[in-house]
Amino acid sequence: MKKIYLIVFACLVATIMMSGSAFAGQEPFVACVNEDTAIDPFYISPKLFQFTHLNTAYSPEGFWPKNYLIPKPEICDLNWNIHNVNYKTPAKNSGWYKWRVVLPKKLEGDVNLVLQCGILKPNSEAIYGKNAINICAGETGEVVGPNCTRVELSDLKAAALPKITAIAFPGPLSAPAFAPFYLTSYKNPGNYSLSTDPATGYLKDSASLQVLDGSPNARIALKACMDKTIFVKMPKEGTTNASSQLESPLEPGDIIEVTMNIPSANTVDIYCHKHSLKVMGIGEPDVIDPFRKK
Repeated sequence: MKKIYLIVFACLVATIMMSGSAFAGQEPFVACVNEDTAIDPFYISPKLFQFTHLNTAYSPEGFWPKNYLIPKPEICDLNWNIHNVNYKTPAKNSGWYKWRVVLPKKLEGDVNLVLQCGILKPNSEAIYGKNAINICAGETGEVVGPNCTRVELSDLKAAALPKITAIAFPGPLSAPAFAPFYLTSYKNPGNYSLSTDPATGYLKDSASLQVLDGSPNARIALKACMDKTIFVKMPKEGTTNASSQLESPLEPGDIIEVTMNIPSANTVDIYCHKHSLKVMGIGEPDVIDPFRKK
């Protein structure tokens, strides 16, 4: 009997070793521009900070605002303490912000692209200083009234809302390297179905999906100093998006580039910085430095 138990145990161990990936588990990650664990605590909760990872200051990462000449303080901090330098896109002006973030894990699920910027009524920072956020907080696309108010019962102006472009680029562990492709978001709330073109089988924009191609249908509304989450579908091999681009599974070291374009019809002052975007997901627990020297 003892011999039988030993044989069964040996078979079980062999099965686990042969199917190691099935038992690899999954863990959350939070990634941002530059070293993830060095993010200013003002921009991340202790709960989320647990899921940042060391040695993630990758050279392909970066943040680029259009308006480098308008650096501003952190208007979301009531004390205007020194945090990240913010860059302002004034009302009635176009602009853009671009972030490139490297995935620290092999992606094993859908992705949250979390945006958070300061939004004020026009010129209120110059008038009220550090008190502006408590007097003149705003949201993109609103119809602004007098004395830091919103026109009563007014709806958002769609043409004034920012447009989002999100692209996946290959990193050093993606071999062969895939062609860059637009990410596809679920509409939230929605029915979360994968709508496809009946003729081609490609994904198509619908009541449940939107390819993040910077088009007028890829607009978002941001509220002052509060998180806005874009819920992105996990890219899969063999899937073609609504822009006729082939998707690829994402590995550690692959890059997600997000651009937020502000139209000239913008009605508010927008303040963003390098940590205004966080990429959150679930991935394989193995820690891999995709840019390590061989």
